[in-house]
Amino acid sequence: MARYSSLRIVRAFAASDAARTATQRGRILEDLVAYLFSRCPGVRHYRNNAFNSAGSSEIDVCFWNSRYDQSIDFLPQIIVVECKNIRGRVGSSDIRTFCTKLHEMGLDHGILIAANGVTGDAQSLRAAHDGVRTAFQTDRLRLIVLTRSELEGLRHTGGLVRLLQNKILLLTMQARTFEP
Repeated sequence: MARYSSLRIVRAFAASDAARTATQRGRILEDLVAYLFSRCPGVRHYRNNAFNSAGSSEIDVCFWNSRYDQSIDFLPQIIVVECKNIRGRVGSSDIRTFCTKLHEMGLDHGILIAANGVTGDAQSLRAAHDGVRTAFQTDRLRLIVLTRSELEGLRHTGGLVRLLQNKILLLTMQARTFEP
């Protein structure tokens, strides 16, 4: 299990807070995500800001996952991450847009870094939380949402692995797919 530089994480978010534009904040978060995930064994950062051949759809960060044992072997080989480093919460329309991108690429998992969370209430699954749940129930699409505070709390790759596992478990439990 590789350790993360807490200083690097703190500096990235400090630079993000000082950035003048949403684009600058997004790029800083994308670079941080590339650092965090590529420290996991078997995960290779492919590129940031990858466009489809038509130039109509962009993926913020993309990784190849060799699925090494005791790393993020429970995630698919292609991992895409959408970074939303906005001052507010991410809304339902952004959830739907990301889900559409994943669907068009034939992927069943995606990671959304919503620095300040998503709209609605997690307990009652309202607003954007409902969009995440609905994508899972309707399309079997696992959209894993991570926040700034969760990233700031990471100390090593094992923490990221556990966080991702817990998010998938929570998503599955919230979907209530196993109730009689």
